[in-house]
Amino acid sequence: MFSGSHDAGRSAADAELNARVRSANPLNDALFKYLFASKGNEANLLRLLNDTLEPERSVVSLEYLDRENDPNRYSGRFSFFDVLARTEDGRICHVEVQLGNEGFFFERLVYYAACSFADQLSVSDGYDKLRPVIFVSILNFFLFPNKKESWHSAHRLLDVEDHRCYSDSLEFHFLELPKLRRLVRAGRVEETGLSRMLRYLGRIGGEKEMERLAEQDSGVERVHDGVRSFFRSTGNLALYMMRERAETDYRNAMKYAEERAWARGEARGEARGEARGEARGEARGEARGEARGEARGRARGRAEGEAQNRAETARRMLNMNFTSEQISQVTELSLDEVEALRAGAGN
Repeated sequence: MFSGSHDAGRSAADAELNARVRSANPLNDALFKYLFASKGNEANLLRLLNDTLEPERSVVSLEYLDRENDPNRYSGRFSFFDVLARTEDGRICHVEVQLGNEGFFFERLVYYAACSFADQLSVSDGYDKLRPVIFVSILNFFLFPNKKESWHSAHRLLDVEDHRCYSDSLEFHFLELPKLRRLVRAGRVEETGLSRMLRYLGRIGGEKEMERLAEQDSGVERVHDGVRSFFRSTGNLALYMMRERAETDYRNAMKYAEERAWARGEARGEARGEARGEARGEARGEARGEARGEARGRARGRAEGEAQNRAETARRMLNMNFTSEQISQVTELSLDEVEALRAGAGN
């Protein structure tokens, strides 16, 4: 009797795990970091980098770098997540997922790359110690809409006249998932290791296609097995759900803000349309003011929503008897903040 009940419970748990794996979003930042930025999963990152880079620039081995000082870590942004590593020959590699174009994309990327390049040197070091910095950005939006057939583009420092590359110090790779998705539907994508990996990560083709890719490609299969391993941890599941909820809230807030801005602009434009010269000046001023106000409101709302989601997840984990250290690791709250929540729950 007891054995049968135990087997039934295990079967239900296995079914739930299988369902989570089938519906998983590998671009969720908690899951993506687990697959490509956690110790023991270096082979996944090696595969992604070597599929992206030219053969003569391939990576033999790598080590993860400490991200504690990463300026994005506590920024409240939900749309990009870094993987940071150093190759055997000293090259610095960043891999990020960018779910939406929030503006100043290139400026941000160049800034981070320049910081990584400059941070390699101490005061007494010579420039000969500098090693190239490589950025790989997986994008869920169109970055170069006019390049309709190219979903992977590579960029280095070039001479604008003869297009010769005089330095490989900074190298950027952009992988545009919407283009890949469209080209797959049209049957115009070459079967490569990179295209298979990106199709899996972007869920291009749905669950059955993801399973097919895992069966045919050992590297994709290893990532697929990593997804299953990730969801075996209750703490990982809590963090995954928190990030999914935060991303959904962020997208809804952005959509609501845009709709309100359009409605206000139309109403005010109609009301002031008769006074041409004055209306033009007011429209420009209001558009700028609304844009600034909406931007500040979005930033404030994102930060507040992130804080609320972290606190809610921490409270649930407290109820499940997780340690303060585990809760801090999952939610990125400080130990003092976790202890304060624990004290509040006890009152």
